[in-house]
Amino acid sequence: MKKHTSSRKRKTVVVSLWVKPEHQKLHIHHAVLLQPIIEQAIAQRMAAISTRLSSLLVRGVLDTGQVRRLVINLLARQPGMTPETLEEIIDGSQEGSRKQITHLTPQLTSLIEEVEKWLLQSEDTGSN
Repeated sequence: MKKHTSSRKRKTVVVSLWVKPEHQKLHIHHAVLLQPIIEQAIAQRMAAISTRLSSLLVRGVLDTGQVRRLVINLLARQPGMTPETLEEIIDGSQEGSRKQITHLTPQLTSLIEEVEKWLLQSEDTGSN
């Protein structure tokens, strides 16, 4: 009986000595494979968000620049408008705009939430 138990113990020890390193190798292998897969998934998602943000920023910059030029042109053509008055209006509008950047109204908060949803949509939904 003792021989049988010691043989079983030896088998258990041998198996555990073989299984543990193999198990560790498997974990290392999974970790090595998993990292590039995760990085690729993150890169794809970031690219989709980047594309949407770029589109949004370019539209905003173009529209803002165009509106700014039109308004300045219209203001400059107003009867009695002097270059000094025009400069004061432009400076005042810049200062007011700076103050408004950090002020979030409920309407603005709602729009921000809509844009966030749009940015987080899956690219394959086809909605741009």
